[in-house]
Amino acid sequence: YILCRDHLLFYTHKKMIFMKRIYLVATRNLIACLLFIIGTFPTTRINAQISKLCFNATAGTYTYLSGGTAVNTIRADDANMKNIPFGFTFNYLGTNYTLASVSSNGWLSFSNANPSSTISNVNGISTTSLLNTLFPLWDDLSGTNGSSAASYLTTGLTGSRIFTMEWRSWQWNYNTGSAVISFQVKLYEGTNIIEFVYKQEAGAVTTSGSGYTVGASIGLNDGTGGSGHYLSLNNSGTSPTASSTVATDNIVTKPATGQIYRFTPAAMPTVASFSPASACGSGTSVTITGTNFVPCLSGVSFNGTAAITFAYVNATTITATVPAGATSGPVSITTPGGTGSSGALSFTINTSPSITTQPAPLQTVCIGSSVTFSVIAT
Repeated sequence: YILCRDHLLFYTHKKMIFMKRIYLVATRNLIACLLFIIGTFPTTRINAQISKLCFNATAGTYTYLSGGTAVNTIRADDANMKNIPFGFTFNYLGTNYTLASVSSNGWLSFSNANPSSTISNVNGISTTSLLNTLFPLWDDLSGTNGSSAASYLTTGLTGSRIFTMEWRSWQWNYNTGSAVISFQVKLYEGTNIIEFVYKQEAGAVTTSGSGYTVGASIGLNDGTGGSGHYLSLNNSGTSPTASSTVATDNIVTKPATGQIYRFTPAAMPTVASFSPASACGSGTSVTITGTNFVPCLSGVSFNGTAAITFAYVNATTITATVPAGATSGPVSITTPGGTGSSGALSFTINTSPSITTQPAPLQTVCIGSSVTFSVIAT
């Protein structure tokens, strides 16, 4: 600022006879210092990392897409199509997208690329050649049987719309004669949640290939690729794990009908309230409410003492049991998005009472006789 101010003052106070020369000099200097300022103060960017995606598997239902726009180009063997519109802006790992490319081989790419060959997934999702891509079922698939269909549809109201891309009655792998599986990618506006949903069809997976080993990859990657830049599911069961260092490329089992694999961007959680607001020692179940809760809940603490038992209920509710040794203070929630605290809102631990009996000393009382005494909690 001072540098730019001095240049402006220098320009203002010179004599008019030197105006043209000084104008050029001052202009060059002003542009230079403006560039300096722009370079000195960085723009705000989202810290987008694969590690902030929360993966969980759940059971749901599969509904065939109806009324969508056909993508007949990929009803083929080894075919891609670009410029599939979402109908809204979807933020993937910190970058906004409105279009994607899709492939008959079971992927959707935000890079909107049309690579010449995307058959082989021998390197799994650790690939560095097909980036910013979702892989609901990446293998040498095909949509050439008579019942195959590919389409997309955006539904819902502005702010909470859902884009769905469907591969219906697809062959797994390309030389399978009948429909083996249907699957969908769902993108949720606003929350930026990603879901893969599956339905088993009658045909069996063909486990023999021509020149390569049959086996699919399921997961996603970012714009860098390689270890630490992807999430790869280790199987297609009801509770797979997602690894960022081991890329699985040998899945040959169909996910169950209605199986959902969900990826949720984790933001910083907040704690708004809890009930009850106090407990007498440990063991009390507490319901905690707030925002940005995700299934990948890694910790709940009471004034720094970690709870042993806790559970995710939904995006705004968590339950936890007060641990032994907890003291009065804030409640904290930890997820991949960070650690959020109730701050000045304190959970109270009431001290357990000490019971003193009266009268003292100890007296002997015969059976059948009556006695009067009192207790005092201190």
